[in-house]
Amino acid sequence: MKYEYIDNIRGIAILMVIFVHSSQEIVDLNWFLGACSKYGQMGVQLFFIASAFTLCLSWDSKRPESFFLISFYIRRIFRIAPLYYIGILIYFLINSVLETNSTSNYTVVNLLANILFFHGGYQPANNNIVPGGWSIGTEMLFYFIFPMCFRLFNSFHVNGKAYLIPLAGVVVAQLYAIFLYMGSGEIIKNNSFSYFNILIQFQVFCLGMYLFFSEKKWSLKVNLSGFFVFTLIAFTMWFLVLYFKVNLLTSFVPLISGISFLFLFTAYKLGQIPSNQFLKKIGKLSFGMYVTHFIFAWYIPEYFLVPVLGNHLSAELLFITIFFTTTVSAYYLSLVLFIYVEKPIIELGKKATHYLGELGNS
Repeated sequence: MKYEYIDNIRGIAILMVIFVHSSQEIVDLNWFLGACSKYGQMGVQLFFIASAFTLCLSWDSKRPESFFLISFYIRRIFRIAPLYYIGILIYFLINSVLETNSTSNYTVVNLLANILFFHGGYQPANNNIVPGGWSIGTEMLFYFIFPMCFRLFNSFHVNGKAYLIPLAGVVVAQLYAIFLYMGSGEIIKNNSFSYFNILIQFQVFCLGMYLFFSEKKWSLKVNLSGFFVFTLIAFTMWFLVLYFKVNLLTSFVPLISGISFLFLFTAYKLGQIPSNQFLKKIGKLSFGMYVTHFIFAWYIPEYFLVPVLGNHLSAELLFITIFFTTTVSAYYLSLVLFIYVEKPIIELGKKATHYLGELGNS
């Protein structure tokens, strides 16, 4: 399949995300493994690049359709909403049963913000209804501006200056960071609302769009050395943020990581890295695994695995155990959800867009 490598990319992304969250209930990890596990959160940026790239593919192929803009958003909603709404319910029930303080976040306003996907721009609801939900909110905001971005990219593509768009994204993000840091005195810290903001993450989406347009106009020839070089730069920045509190670098790490992933993505696209069936399988279920894996990475370890195994295994072995059990458990739960929830609703969305197409042609 021509775009099979995208599932491989998503597979790597979800493994990175599970990697970071599998470490968060463990104390006394050695410093290097701890830093590596925390860098796993950059898997979200890899998701953003893959998302922007596939959005471009979908938009470009569906443009001849009638009502294609409405159909575009219908496909996005039918793809994201069902599992996300299940996530809202699951984590509310878990927090209610465990009687955690998190239940106080489930206000009417916060719930509505998440149901309507406005939580990317509303701090009280941003990341406390569904764990990791900030990335869905940020991505939905990108969906909202995507048609304008695509048109802008396409116009630059015509005159050969598409490289300016990612640079513009960098400028906007960094001006925003400087404004927050010097203007209001706020420092952009990791996992803060300002870090999650679309203005900081926007340039990563731009890289995904750049990938799409580079296929049409530029021959983007790379080797994996670029991936390793930029990963080393990003990880060094990350290390400085984590252990030396150089928070001014925080807003640069997603961008530099995104550039490293650009090389990785292109290496897959050009066949320099062969497709892997394991990554392909989990990549196809990556969204479901993203929504559900917190059950197995956070709650089960906190209340069961760590109390039972904590005195018998080293921190490193416990981490490996949690990572493995989380990956396997989230995969099979997501497979069930895909068969009985996700796939039927996606098919329903396809029928709705097909009906719109027929309506437009009649």
